[in-house]
Amino acid sequence: MTCIDMEERYNVPTEELLKKFPVKYETPAETDLARKVQNRLLNGFNVWNMGFDAWKHWGEVLYTPESLYNVHGAHLTLAEYQQAMNVSLSAMDMQLGAFTNMVFNDDWTAIRYTTTNTDRRTGKASTFVVTEFVRFADHGVHGAKVVEGWGGVKDAAYPMMMHFQTPEEQEAQNRAMDELLHTVLLETEDLNEKYPVLYPTSVSTEAGKNMKDRVLRLIDAWNRGAEAYRAYTNKILAKNGSFNVHEKDLTLEEMQNRPALEKERKIRIDSILVNADWAAVHFWSVFGEDDVRDTMEFLHFSEDGKTIDQVLII
Repeated sequence: MTCIDMEERYNVPTEELLKKFPVKYETPAETDLARKVQNRLLNGFNVWNMGFDAWKHWGEVLYTPESLYNVHGAHLTLAEYQQAMNVSLSAMDMQLGAFTNMVFNDDWTAIRYTTTNTDRRTGKASTFVVTEFVRFADHGVHGAKVVEGWGGVKDAAYPMMMHFQTPEEQEAQNRAMDELLHTVLLETEDLNEKYPVLYPTSVSTEAGKNMKDRVLRLIDAWNRGAEAYRAYTNKILAKNGSFNVHEKDLTLEEMQNRPALEKERKIRIDSILVNADWAAVHFWSVFGEDDVRDTMEFLHFSEDGKTIDQVLII
């Protein structure tokens, strides 16, 4: 274990960092691990914007040699992730922007933030929303470190990320996607059995249980078709709510009539993280005959956890 993570520059107090990087929709960090994760993430933003060498050095604080990261859907070891980041940061300058969400639940955290990428050759800049789901372990005085993370969803960058894998890892990746493609949902009215959460986390409050229940019912209504989805969302989504899908603002009617309803079947839930009045959900779907993709959602609920007035989907 190195002592780099004990250096003062990587341990700026949370209160100070929150002034510099405020979280727009903040949820409480109520456990010792959550507070360590919150501090580590904020310190990461504080040192990120300094190029690959600084990022790699920071990685000795955030990761262990055994850490894994799924980048745009591709399962990478830490060394492979570093190779991918070296290529990316050589081609573009990546500046992290503002946090929208930071949702803590047990040893998991989901974050949503902006990043501005500038092509080093052309100078063209583009701003994106990035979402991540990350599992942490407590390393005592050395703070929280990543066990495994999911950075961004499976998209057009997926084939490029697979180039950093070994042939054996590529075969395993293809098998995993094929298993998802051929997932068969149980024929049951018990939605907890029909949609088991791959990485379950605790839900202790009545409102939190309501939130998880609504998440499962939303997914099931989607899978039952446009009429069922429209009927359920009329009950659960606020008519004047805020709905943002793939960085585009939608009305309730547009939410209910998305083209994906005709071709997407939601098949596996990886995570449902619940904290205060926010839920963060990571799940996988099959589009059409053979296209497997994942989605990351952040949902804002009413105080009792029964209705939703804000949806953020990547």
